[in-house]
Formats: sequence, C-alpha cells, structure tokens
Amino acid sequence: MGLAARKYDNALYTINITGSPTPQPQTPYTVMNLVDTIEFINSTSSPVSIAFTTTSGAVFHNIASLAAGANSGQISPLMNNVTVNFTITNLSAGGGTSSPGAIQVGTGPLRIDIVGGNTSPDPVSIPRGGQLQLRPDASYQVSITPPNAFSPNVTSITPTNSPVMTATNLASQATYTLVGPGIKGTKGKGTVKIGS
Repeated sequence: MGLAARKYDNALYTINITGSPTPQPQTPYTVMNLVDTIEFINSTSSPVSIAFTTTSGAVFHNIASLAAGANSGQISPLMNNVTVNFTITNLSAGGGTSSPGAIQVGTGPLRIDIVGGNTSPDPVSIPRGGQLQLRPDASYQVSITPPNAFSPNVTSITPTNSPVMTATNLASQATYTLVGPGIKGTKGKGTVKIGS
C-alpha cells in the first residue's frame, strides 16, 4: 500500500479507483486539512458507490453512484480534526466492496463505537501515525496485539474515559479484544490497518 498523501494547504487530493470486480483506491490513506479538497476518479469499467463512516458525524457525503470513467468533482470536508473511513462498492452484478481506506482531516481520531461488545465500524484503517478512539457503552477491558501498536497502550475503557490512541508505526496492523461487564463477560474484537 502507498504512503499517506500529503500536500500544501488548499490542495486537491485525487483518489483513483482501480480494480475489477472489487474496486480499490490507489491511495488508501490521505492526510489533508479542512481547507483542502478531495476527488475520486472511477478508472474501472463499472459504476461504483462510495460510503463514508459516520461515527464522528458526517465528514463527507456518500456518493451513491459514480459512473465508469467519471470524476466526483472536488469534495470539501464538513468537519476538522477527525479521521473517516470509506469503502468503494462495484455496483455491477458480481462486484465486490473494497477494504476500508482512510482520510484524516487535520489531526484527529477515527472513532469506533462499542455497543454490547459489537464494534462499528470493523475493520478500520488509519494513516501512518493516525489516531483511534474507542467509544464504549460500558466498561471494558482491552487487549491490543501487538501491545506496542498504539500510545498510550490502553488496557481499559469506560464511557467517560475513552483516550485517543496514536499509532506508533511499529505495526502495520493491530487487533483488539474486549471483555465487558457481566458474569461471563461480553466479548468483542476488531482489526485496525495502519498505513505504511
């Protein structure tokens, strides 16, 4: 995978979409500022849709359909200091959905909601040196593998204490497991891909 793209302020970032039947972004990690814009170019032979995560709010609007060979036009972020994931889906019969790509606007975390041990979204991606925040509905014990993937290395979270964790760039992927309240404990897990 490519490195996170980084340009000057008021820059236009381009994410070229390739691959068939499963589309993929050629630039899966982008770091931009609030004053920058981004565009998607569909270089596949099928129409695609682009869906963005909303756990931190609407950072970009979904694109319901982008024709083969079409350009989305310049899109401005609606929020600052946040990370959002996006997936690209081939709208033709038999098409697939990409693994998540990440766009970081300013400096801020991708938020993962935890309800009843279920994590949303999962899996996720963050840029190299990016941030992650687990937002739980209850108290959970957390185990991250490898343990040096994030700083701080969080071992427990509560609804009022959900620290922002920054990727240490010592791992290209990390997994986390959760054990929650109750006699047997509610269990959950997730995967974080870290840009390299």
